Amino acid sequence: ESLFQDAASCGSRVAAKRLGDVRVDLGMFDLAIEAYDEALTSPEGRSSTKADSAVVGPGGWFGRGKAHAGLQDWQAAADDFTRSLEIQVDPIPLLNRAQMRANMGLWEEAARDYQAAADMFLENRERQLAKIARGQYAFSLFEAGQIEESKAELERLTRGVYSSDVRVALVAVYWQLGEANKAESLWQDACDIPGALCGKYSDTEWLISYRKWTPKLAESIGDFLALRTTTLPGAMML
Repeated sequence: ESLFQDAASCGSRVAAKRLGDVRVDLGMFDLAIEAYDEALTSPEGRSSTKADSAVVGPGGWFGRGKAHAGLQDWQAAADDFTRSLEIQVDPIPLLNRAQMRANMGLWEEAARDYQAAADMFLENRERQLAKIARGQYAFSLFEAGQIEESKAELERLTRGVYSSDVRVALVAVYWQLGEANKAESLWQDACDIPGALCGKYSDTEWLISYRKWTPKLAESIGDFLALRTTTLPGAMML
């Protein structure tokens, strides 16, 4: 950090931006914001080149957005990701802005960002990231009350992704829609997948914090697991 700090004190906007990056990696979010502020302002007499602008511009706003996110200032983070996108359209800041909007409960806006990010990842042949964004798009639709649309999206994903997590999410959607037999059948299929952690899906904190599920979806699978033995006679808990 000291090398970047010395360079930043001499007026290098690129160095200030890189100092901010280092501080974000170290979890020093307040100090990172100070460094990004230095990088993103160009007072009179300060050195600034086209190369500076190319590096500092979108990357500086994106980095500062991550620092604000680290402080759980979701709105400030979303605003910085937007500034980054205004300079250069890229799916990574779009994905991050979607998460900030989800954190604020702005589910329709989050869904639009996740969908756009998924499309851009697919165009870039980043298929795994596209699937992640598409899954979060489906989750956000569910939270926004667009449950049939969420169901359709998750059904498409299950045809292309061999994942117990996607299938269990669809179980939660089926259950919410009153399609109990479909939910039970798919639950059994999901739990047959090697490595499936079916015993963990009743842990709401694990689902939200680790698996990045949304609150209502986690609540729905919890209801399914709590009630399935009485609602579906003969079903065995796994």
